Amino acid sequence: MKSKIFNTQEVQAILDGRKTQFREVIEDISIVKMIKCETSAPDDFSKYKTEDTVFVKETFCELYENDKKIIAFKNDDRFDYIDYSVKWKPSVHLKQEDARILFKITNVRVEKLQDISDEDCIKSGIYKTLDKSGCFSSYVFTVIKPIVIDYFIYTDYYCSAIEAYEELWNSKAKEDYKWEDNPYVFVYEFEKDK
Repeated sequence: MKSKIFNTQEVQAILDGRKTQFREVIEDISIVKMIKCETSAPDDFSKYKTEDTVFVKETFCELYENDKKIIAFKNDDRFDYIDYSVKWKPSVHLKQEDARILFKITNVRVEKLQDISDEDCIKSGIYKTLDKSGCFSSYVFTVIKPIVIDYFIYTDYYCSAIEAYEELWNSKAKEDYKWEDNPYVFVYEFEKDK
């Protein structure tokens, strides 16, 4: 079974049912040319194929209750008593049998990064929140990644889902694959297993 690493906020978006899509850069442009010429399908080259089941790797720790090992996750509200001194393990070390989230790839396609729609931004985990100013009753979009400054959490607000997604993408993208570079990407749609 294949795996995928998401950050804590993305994991929460999957658990909440808000995230059902993700994108990965296509580094080999010849793949795009073959797909555009219809000599190949995206599934022929993509890491994840339609119908693949994927488990999510996330930050975790091992707890022991009555000599029984329990896996707890960073945003797991079942374990409110977890002390901040607990030693969290990086997501790369999570084993398949300990994963709590499985999903099935339902579709794979190729597009330019900037061709993303507002609807697809929302499927990628961007969400609406009420404007805190109280001046307007409109909604604004916010990136799912909070900003921590001097122990206070701030959230950046944006006028559109695409603007928020651009910021989210650039916060994780490697050089030469930023929003402004507009790379080709595999778009993966998925459904979380119940």
